[in-house]
Amino acid sequence: LTHWLLLAGGLLVFAAMLAWHADSAHPTINAGNHKHLSGQVRIASDALMQQLRSADAALATLQRDYAEWAKRTDGWQDIDARLASRVALLHGVRSLLLLDADGNTLASNQGELRGRNFAQREYFIRARAAADGVASTLSPPFETVLGAWTFTLSRRIDGPRGEFAGVAVATFDPAFFGRTLEPLLFAADMRAMLADGAGTLILALPADARQTMHETSHREPDSLFARHMALGG
Repeated sequence: LTHWLLLAGGLLVFAAMLAWHADSAHPTINAGNHKHLSGQVRIASDALMQQLRSADAALATLQRDYAEWAKRTDGWQDIDARLASRVALLHGVRSLLLLDADGNTLASNQGELRGRNFAQREYFIRARAAADGVASTLSPPFETVLGAWTFTLSRRIDGPRGEFAGVAVATFDPAFFGRTLEPLLFAADMRAMLADGAGTLILALPADARQTMHETSHREPDSLFARHMALGG
């Protein structure tokens, strides 16, 4: 785990987990296959982690900028454009949002989100409950108000006296992350899974894999996720 993921709490372990069914259907699995598989997983995992680090760094920047922007007399009108320019540099990030302490959207690269309230979203509730703004919080996937599926990374924003002032949020494009995992599916019965350290399923490939990797089943002691974590994640 990287240092910032340890700070994030909940052990945010992003791992491409592959289920190669080692039974009579695959009697020829050997060290070479396992080595190839491990190498591919490592490449995908490194790519995913780099994307997440970049998004987290962007959130840290928004935390610092928030205090200055909040003092502006002309409001947040041009901040949307600044967020749009930052999103253009972040692979896999769909949107950036700045929410106030009540969950209202002050700014976003997606202008249609301005003014909407997201106080009931889990990412807002988790960030508000965080001890400080150092830790990033990962959300389970959900459907947005615009009808798209996403998951988020968020950071609490503190005011000058340490009070809760708002949340900086990055929403991701699952399809982009899916394309990173697709090269791992080099056999018809391969399954790729992206999950956090608590076992929350973020993404599963192919399209029907999520139906077979239920939230409860992959948390069982003998599940693929449990075996993967037992080996050190």
